[in-house]
Amino acid sequence: MIESLPAGKTGGSSKKYLLYAIGEIALVVIGILIALQINNWNEERKTRQKEQKILLELKDNLEESLQSFQYRRDVTHREIRMIDRIFHCMDNNVISDSLVYWMKWALIPVNIPITSTAFESLKTIGYDLIQSDTLREEIIRLFDIIYPLGSRQVALRVESDLNAYDPYLREYIKRGTTSQKYEMTIDNFPKMRQDRLFKNTLWSLRSFKKDRYLSSFDWWTDKCKELIELIDSELERWP
Repeated sequence: MIESLPAGKTGGSSKKYLLYAIGEIALVVIGILIALQINNWNEERKTRQKEQKILLELKDNLEESLQSFQYRRDVTHREIRMIDRIFHCMDNNVISDSLVYWMKWALIPVNIPITSTAFESLKTIGYDLIQSDTLREEIIRLFDIIYPLGSRQVALRVESDLNAYDPYLREYIKRGTTSQKYEMTIDNFPKMRQDRLFKNTLWSLRSFKKDRYLSSFDWWTDKCKELIELIDSELERWP
C-alpha cells in the first residue's frame, strides 16, 4: 500500500511553486515595463533632437532674413538719394551724366527677401513638434501671417508703382546706338522739368520708400529678433 505524503508538506510545496511563478511573472512584467520606458525615453530624445534641429534651422533662417532686411534697407536709402538727385537736377535745370542711371535704378522697391525653408520643413513634419505653445504660435504667426501679408501688400504697391512710373521712363529716356555703342540719354529734359504728373509720381515713390517700405523692414526686424530670443530661451532649457 502506497503511503501518501503528509498534508502539510504537499501544501507547503505548492505554495512555494506559486510564489516562484508569481515572482517569475513579476520579473517579466517589470522587464517589459523597463523596456517600454527605455523605448519611450529614446523616442522622446529623438523627438527633442529633431525639435532642436528645426529650431536651429529656423534661427539660421531668421538671421539670414535679418541680413537681407539690412541690405534692402541700405539699398532703399540709396534709392531715395537717387530720387533726391533727380529732383535737384530738375529744380536747378542741370542734366547730370548720371541722371539716366538714377532714373532707372530709383524705380521701385523689390519684394521682401525672406528665408523660410525651415518653416516649410516644420509644416511638413507637423507644428506639434514644437513643445512650447508660445513659441509654436509665434513661429506660425510670423511665417504664416506677418510675412505673407506684408509681402502681398508690397507686391501690390510694386506693381502699382511700376505701372505709374514706367511710362515716364519710356518717354524721357532715349535709347540708341552711337559709335558702335548702345547708349541711353535724357530726351526732352525741359518738358520733364515741367511735368507735374511725373514729379508727383516720383514724389509718391519716394514717400513710399521713406515711410511704408522702410518701416516695414523695421517691423519685420523687430519680430525676427523677438522670435530669435524665444528660440534661444527654449534651447537653453535643454541639457
